[in-house]
Amino acid sequence: MKLDNVYSCLACCISVSYCPAEALPYRIARTLGYNVCVLVQIYWQLSVAQEEPLVLALLRHACVLVSHPLVALAAALAPVLVIAVRWRPPPPVPKEDADVEAAVLREALASRKEKAGN
Repeated sequence: MKLDNVYSCLACCISVSYCPAEALPYRIARTLGYNVCVLVQIYWQLSVAQEEPLVLALLRHACVLVSHPLVALAAALAPVLVIAVRWRPPPPVPKEDADVEAAVLREALASRKEKAGN
């Protein structure tokens, strides 16, 4: 069974459970924590050129929204710390390659101007 199907089933199970209303500061903290977790994961995936469906990223961190506050805090911090440890910045572009790309772009722009002038 695919992982996204499992996450979808878990989301359905959570949606039918009963939870009493929390205080406003807890709801705000949960919302901010969830947003930070999802954004960090998405930007990390972009930086390492790895793609996955957005629903997986959203549902992976759903426990931040519905679990006990201490568990939600741990669930929010753990992936962010793992990503921070595993993230490696992309290697810098060598200067020669940047100059070649700039020259190609300048040449393309010049040829376009010539065509527009004719």
